[in-house]
Amino acid sequence: MEILYNHQMGGRKLLKLLSVLIFVIFFINFSANTFYWYSSIGYFDTIVHYFGGAWVGFFTLYLSSEELPSARLVIKVLISVLLVGVCWEAYELIIDKVVSGNFLNPLDTVSDLFFDFAGGASALLYYIYKIMSLRTSKVQSQ
Repeated sequence: MEILYNHQMGGRKLLKLLSVLIFVIFFINFSANTFYWYSSIGYFDTIVHYFGGAWVGFFTLYLSSEELPSARLVIKVLISVLLVGVCWEAYELIIDKVVSGNFLNPLDTVSDLFFDFAGGASALLYYIYKIMSLRTSKVQSQ
């Protein structure tokens, strides 16, 4: 199986963006765990979910072989983001039950999935904006 990456935005630029974003997520998560921000700052985890959704969105775009923004690409990105988000929420449910004995908090779960989705949608909008600006500059230079 050959892994394809998206050539429109430039594979290296997208890979660099993915690398920076995963470092930012790691730094925020490390700091939050070190300083107990998840428990002391209400809904702090929404920041991490937003960036995580953006990372999954960009990663899906990186692996995509589609050349142009299309409805199929939008659906692929958003489904990928929601799939990873749901899997993460299942992981949180298991860990919370085993470690702390907490039960599912539906409001937290919906909020987390919303911010995963918002991050993925932001990645998609950024990507489409970049592609459209690349096309505009190519057309103007011709």
